[in-house]
Parts: sequence; C-alpha cells; structure tokens
Amino acid sequence: MPSHGDRGIFPVVDASNKSNMLAAMRDHDIAVSNVEFFPILPMGNVADFRTGLALGAELGAARAVCHIHDTDQARAVDALGQLADDAAGFGLSIGLEFMGITPGCTSLHQAAWFVDQVSRPNVGIAVDMLHLVRTGGTATDVAGLDSRYFSYAQICDGQGSGASSDYMGEALNRQKPGDGDFPMQAIIEALPLSCALDVEIPNFALFEQGQSTEAWAIEAVAKCRALISQSHPSH
Repeated sequence: MPSHGDRGIFPVVDASNKSNMLAAMRDHDIAVSNVEFFPILPMGNVADFRTGLALGAELGAARAVCHIHDTDQARAVDALGQLADDAAGFGLSIGLEFMGITPGCTSLHQAAWFVDQVSRPNVGIAVDMLHLVRTGGTATDVAGLDSRYFSYAQICDGQGSGASSDYMGEALNRQKPGDGDFPMQAIIEALPLSCALDVEIPNFALFEQGQSTEAWAIEAVAKCRALISQSHPSH
C-alpha cells in the first residue's frame, strides 16, 4: 500500500523476497489466489497500485482484493473502475470485499451496486462470512444475486447473528467451522458453484498464547473441507 507503510502489515512480499516466494511456491506446489489489499481511499490514487498489481501478476495471482473507504460514491466508482482496468492489464480480476468497518461499502447490496456501476467483467463481490453476518446479510440475500456478481468467498465461524459496525477484534480472532453458530453451510449453498472459497480463520489471541499456527491451519482446512463436502450449491 503506497504511503501506508506505517500500518506495518504490507507488503509481505516485495522485490527483495519475490524470488524466494516463487521458489517456495514451486517447492510446495502452491499457487496464489488473492493479493491484498488495494483500498480505495478518499485522497488516494489507485494508479499507485500498479506496481503491486504487477507483482501479483508475477506471482500468478487470480485477483486483487479491494475495500472501499471513500464515502463519496461517484469518486469511489471512478476509482474502482480505474483499478479494475489497471488490474485487467495484468490479467487480474478484482474481489470487492464489503465490511461493516469500511465506510464506503458496508453491505452485500452496496457491493452489488458498485459492481453494477463500474460494469467491468473482472469485478465481483467477495463474501466473507464474518462480514456478511455482521452487516446483517443472510444466505437468502446471497442466493438472490446472479452468479455473475461473485468473485470469491471466505469461510470462518463465529458466535451470534447480530449486526455490528465495530468488530475488528472478532475479525482478528475467528473460529473454525463448528466452533461457532454461523449458518456456513447455508451460505456456501447460496453461492454459485464457480465461486472460489478461501479459508480465513486467524486467531491472534490464541497465537500469542502459544497456539501452533501450523496445527491451527491444518485443523481449519480439514474442518472447511468437511463443511464443503456436506454442502450442495444450487447454482
């Protein structure tokens, strides 16, 4: 994220370790799905993201993740359209992730509105189960949208179905399938069969207590595979 290095999160991969990353991917037969993230900010310039998009393309990524923080809808639509065009030049699609904690796009229906407004074939919605539930969305809402609206989805579990605009702590400390009560199977079945599925289940509180990240990841993937095997998408 240009001009936002003070956040201390990104980049994880850059020119200095790109070769090592590519070698590790080859050695372990791993491919890159998403590169993240490319936020649309009120005073931002999406052209600054081209270097990151180019790196993502070099890594073989399928899509770039976008959050909209700008509440000026016309300006945000223009920026998203430019980002989509830039991404297309690198062979990438855009996954627009709505969240209750990003003021420019806070719901599934608002994300669908943006997809309609930008009208680019490489822009689709990212449905994170936590964000869907915490913004008041349902599996029925997901099923009500045509398959063309969707880019990918993210699996995690949590407690309760209440909407919230302040759940960052929960976003950083998620639960594996079966450890909460989210309607995960219903959401998966509401998504189109073509929708890619991610496993996003960090739990920094447990990691700080000594929980093995490798063991956590192995169990999370196993539980997600079991969930998926029991689900039957309808379209």
